[in-house]
Amino acid sequence: GEIGRVFAAKKDAEADETQIYRILHYINSHMAEPLTLDAICRRFYISKPHLCRSFKQATGSTVWDYIKVKRLMNARQLILSGAAPTKAFAQCGFSDYSAFYRAYRKEFGISPAETPKRPARLFDPIQKQHPDVGRCAAFSVLSGADKQMNAIPADGAVAVIAAVTVSPSAP
Repeated sequence: GEIGRVFAAKKDAEADETQIYRILHYINSHMAEPLTLDAICRRFYISKPHLCRSFKQATGSTVWDYIKVKRLMNARQLILSGAAPTKAFAQCGFSDYSAFYRAYRKEFGISPAETPKRPARLFDPIQKQHPDVGRCAAFSVLSGADKQMNAIPADGAVAVIAAVTVSPSAP
């Protein structure tokens, strides 16, 4: 009856959530490699519409936006640490520099070459001025949960943006 349907719906939702965490772990572990929706669907035996719907429901983002923003954040961290933009883009899974350049400029408001070459500080002025910092933080917080599963590097590169967004009143 009704109780059975409610229990089944809850069980399905929990299964979807577990699968999304496995998918996030896979994406984060293979961020520098070519990733496609088709490949992810084949790996996890899931249809493309179901993947897109479940991922959006669980994360608030599309799969591709998640991958793109994570790659851009990783590239930015490499550039801030002194890597050349032409090397950083390839290390982060981008295959075309001009597409990387346009996405980077759109996401951060400056070109990769204009990014200062220094370690990121907690309150980086570029991050504070960036209009989508809140959106990036959602990716960071989500990835932070995966950090326990060693899905992202333990260097905390992503946590900087989360700290800026989550606690802007901190000194």
